[in-house]
Amino acid sequence: MSDSLPNPTSAAAGRDATATLSPLRRRLQWPLLALAVIGLAYAAFVISAKVSTPRNLQVSAAGAGFQARMQQPARQAFDLKGLTIPANRVLSGGPPKDGIPALTRPQFVPAKEAMFMEEADRVIGVTVAGEAKAFPLKILDYHEAVNDEVGGVPLAVTYCPLCDSSAVYDRRQGEQQVEFGISGLLNHSKVLLFDRGDPGQESLWSQMMSAAVSGPEVDRRLTKLPLEYTTWSDWLARHPGTEVLSQETGHNRRYDRTVYR
Repeated sequence: MSDSLPNPTSAAAGRDATATLSPLRRRLQWPLLALAVIGLAYAAFVISAKVSTPRNLQVSAAGAGFQARMQQPARQAFDLKGLTIPANRVLSGGPPKDGIPALTRPQFVPAKEAMFMEEADRVIGVTVAGEAKAFPLKILDYHEAVNDEVGGVPLAVTYCPLCDSSAVYDRRQGEQQVEFGISGLLNHSKVLLFDRGDPGQESLWSQMMSAAVSGPEVDRRLTKLPLEYTTWSDWLARHPGTEVLSQETGHNRRYDRTVYR
């Protein structure tokens, strides 16, 4: 019986020892915490140094690989002499010339037949001389430019999904009408268009600058036209007689999903 009972003397001694050690532990907490923080900071620095070195090497490799990019098909398709923008800022986006097919002579449907449109779908809305048309971004994602005519004015509706930037241009240049395609090249991640004509005589046009940056038309500017960047429900409410760019584009694309999400 006596072996199973607690020893009051031993318990008291244990409490005294704990009481004696507690202030010491409290005094050690802050130095230990400081050492732990310093250790973590040093470890983070070492890891950061190890990670940043390959990234720096990648940047250097990207600069060294510029000559290789010069040989890419998208660059070879155009005469880049006389560029008004730095040549090392003209980069291939991946697809070759016309690899992203701009639309020409597009088809449209009345709003009541546009069952493929959802209320929240974003559109570029254009009105000219009382005629209204909507260009869904879920279609422009795949084509980036539409050569069309609204209210008797030949125009190009352009969209860059990388920057979510839009612009509508009058396609008339003097007595001629320009037809635009997608070059496959980018400047500051924005689309560079080209005017379709004789091979080797095509100019590159910057959406960002609204001007030609190379070729026979270099420095010639494009006339911008007003656009509205809104939702299908908003556009339809204000323009019930609008037409909508049809999904029947002649290209096999999944327009019901966004490829740049």
